[in-house]
Amino acid sequence: MERNLKKYLEAGKIANTHGVRGDVLIDSLCDTPKILAGLKTLYIKQQGEYKAMKVARSAVHAGRVLTKFVGIETLDDVIAYKGKTVYAAREDLAIDEDSVFIADLIGLLAYRTDNGELIGKITDVVNYGYNDIFEIDCGEGRQVLVPNLDQFVEKISLEEGVFIIPVEGLLE
Repeated sequence: MERNLKKYLEAGKIANTHGVRGDVLIDSLCDTPKILAGLKTLYIKQQGEYKAMKVARSAVHAGRVLTKFVGIETLDDVIAYKGKTVYAAREDLAIDEDSVFIADLIGLLAYRTDNGELIGKITDVVNYGYNDIFEIDCGEGRQVLVPNLDQFVEKISLEEGVFIIPVEGLLE
């Protein structure tokens, strides 16, 4: 299965301005705010295009990322960005060999490991604090939730799909 991986990935959302010199507070969507704070360029989508925003400085501050963009000097300059999603270029993000980006999981097909039967398509990945949970659309208005834990997920392959161990009650 050939997948077209996104060049830009959602990395955070500008929650608020900070002070009067154009700084912003960003809620991180990365594994940790430190990852977002380490990026030298972020992107904002405007009219279907990704506009590069060079980062002058960035640091983790009270669980958020306090960021100053190059060329943004006043509160008036930055107010228009409040509420905007910031993106990171895929090539700017380091990732372990065994890891995948959440954005790449959306749309993958999920299969049972015991008989290879199609369960459905992953429509979202959510996290309520402990681990990621795959939302799988099984068709006909039916959905199942599968925690991304070794006892439930045998294999994740961007080419082949996600292979779910059919533990009793999990897929019902």
